[in-house]
Amino acid sequence: MRKIILVAQENAEARKSLLHALEPLYAEGYIILTCMTGEEVLKKITLGAPSLIILDLFLPELNGFQVISKIKANPDTQNIPITVLTPPIQGIFGLLIRSLDVSFIVNRPTPPKKILQATKSCLEGSK
Repeated sequence: MRKIILVAQENAEARKSLLHALEPLYAEGYIILTCMTGEEVLKKITLGAPSLIILDLFLPELNGFQVISKIKANPDTQNIPITVLTPPIQGIFGLLIRSLDVSFIVNRPTPPKKILQATKSCLEGSK
């Protein structure tokens, strides 16, 4: 698997914060690509499976739930680890998110250090 992390976040400020948090991974040889829509995520993974997808659930065109469903339904992409970014979850919405076949769930806002730790754990678990 290539050393690529795909970050899907439509909000420019949140995307900038994520990229800043993941900056130490460049030194480990990772390339970090960004997407702003669910459709863009699906197009980019057809070019080659990333090592990890960090996915906001609230994307335009296709939301995170739809993106996860399509990724997991495809034998070529179903094993790509996914970390989901979400606001604090409660009730039925929380149960729904926990039922997704994802590696990590990260509540926003989250300190950069925790985002980096979760990302490294996910990358290590996928080796």
